[in-house]
Amino acid sequence: MSRPASSLRRSLLEIAHIRLDIQSELPILIDPSNKSYPAFRMPGPGSPLGKRIPVKLVPDRFPTVRQDRRIFFSGSAWSVYRVRDAYLLCMQPESFDEPLWIAAFDPGFGVIRVYCSRKIIEEHDRQRWILNPVVYPLDQLMMMNILSQNRGLIIHAAGVLIDGEIYVFPGRSGGGKSTLSRAFLGADGTVVLSDDRIIIRKSGNGYQAYGTPWPGELGCACSLGGNLKGIFFLTRARTNRIEAISAPEALKALLPCVSIPWYDDRVFPLIIETCSDLLARIPCHRLHFQPGNAVVETVTEYARS
Repeated sequence: MSRPASSLRRSLLEIAHIRLDIQSELPILIDPSNKSYPAFRMPGPGSPLGKRIPVKLVPDRFPTVRQDRRIFFSGSAWSVYRVRDAYLLCMQPESFDEPLWIAAFDPGFGVIRVYCSRKIIEEHDRQRWILNPVVYPLDQLMMMNILSQNRGLIIHAAGVLIDGEIYVFPGRSGGGKSTLSRAFLGADGTVVLSDDRIIIRKSGNGYQAYGTPWPGELGCACSLGGNLKGIFFLTRARTNRIEAISAPEALKALLPCVSIPWYDDRVFPLIIETCSDLLARIPCHRLHFQPGNAVVETVTEYARS
């Protein structure tokens, strides 16, 4: 078999100006079928965290994982273990006899090590290659932990860029994010950053919002970011209208949409503080909307007023 074209021993993944510097002793295979990631592999401006975060891929071996150290189980395939001051994220589908990968990191994120199973190592022309594991869900889990300590949040939300400024529409599954995003696709002066996951980060006295490579059913995954100008909580209705809401009401609606590492009691107060500060600084509304393109006019009129 010929050598794969998309191979390297180092790969940069940049999401919300945070760079994951993926390094491997084996050449890395990038899955070309995953259409969400190419825009996020292009190097952008320097990270506001002041450094790239090295992610070292380690093939063919795993750290020891004791079941009595498990502190969180997702209910599906991944778990979290605590070993002294470090965390181990372990991905093991039910049908597998060993983990697919185990990611180890300390609270400071000096280096993240990802120990990789033989199941993601392939051979081409008598050369071993490692299939890049730093995709969903691993990259999202990494980012959730990194952001939680750095005034940032992953929000279950749609995000739309309107005339260079960003508006975010949080909601749980089935809440209307994809319906709203579909209405904005192709609308003049707008870009849909994501129909499912948005990152929000503190920046000076305000906040920035960014698209992510974790789209919903529409596949919207744009790497752009910018100033966050408004938050709209979605409610299906028979007419389109915007209603201002208080910060306490907004906090009650926002928290179920935030990705939170519940197993880490050290960062939970930081997340609550970030959410409270965000909602005190950014105007919050409830968007009552009906399916269809008319909601675009309602939102853009507000944004341009």
